[in-house]
Amino acid sequence: MITKFVTDQKKMKELREKQKELRKKSKEFSHDVKKMMEINKELMEMSMEMMKHSFKPLLLTFIPLLVFFWWLKTTFEAVLPGWIWYYIIVSVISSLILRKLLDVA
Repeated sequence: MITKFVTDQKKMKELREKQKELRKKSKEFSHDVKKMMEINKELMEMSMEMMKHSFKPLLLTFIPLLVFFWWLKTTFEAVLPGWIWYYIIVSVISSLILRKLLDVA
């Protein structure tokens, strides 16, 4: 959910489209080494830009999640020893569903 509101979804889609175009160009110019190097350089810059955008939600949720996990461990360790596995499975499944429903990159 945080990803939907923190990242610029339009910009991410634009970057993905540009990457697709550049990959097609790289296939076309596979015989021209100089052109390939220029395209690869541009692809790397775009990848870094996408990584910056995708790390924003991580930075905003990291500290609260650490506190939440500490609380879960101290509260439920005696009751449910395998709570971490339950949490991982439920969070992965719910994350996939929410990303699909909210159309998040």
